[in-house]
Amino acid sequence: MNPAAPTQIQSKSERTLYNSSLTSIFFRNFFAGFSRSLGGLILYVIFVYIGYQLLVTRFLPLVQPYLQAFLDLSQVATHPPTLELQAPQFDTSQLQNLLKQTGH
Repeated sequence: MNPAAPTQIQSKSERTLYNSSLTSIFFRNFFAGFSRSLGGLILYVIFVYIGYQLLVTRFLPLVQPYLQAFLDLSQVATHPPTLELQAPQFDTSQLQNLLKQTGH
């Protein structure tokens, strides 16, 4: 009897990669990969949540005044105030008196 290729498999624990069916190999690898991906996704969500909480509770209060100043400056930059310049209005009699006082 050849030990590398048994004619009868007595239990599932004696199965090897070489005497298993293709579908059982496929499903085992599929479920192993799916489980690993699902575990990685759950860990990713946990780390993102922890990072978000640290950012909001620790970092954001320190940076909030600077962010507000930046937002105010950007508001001024996008909508600058307009100044209306007007020529001074002189009365001609006042202008003549001014010229007489200076000697012209």
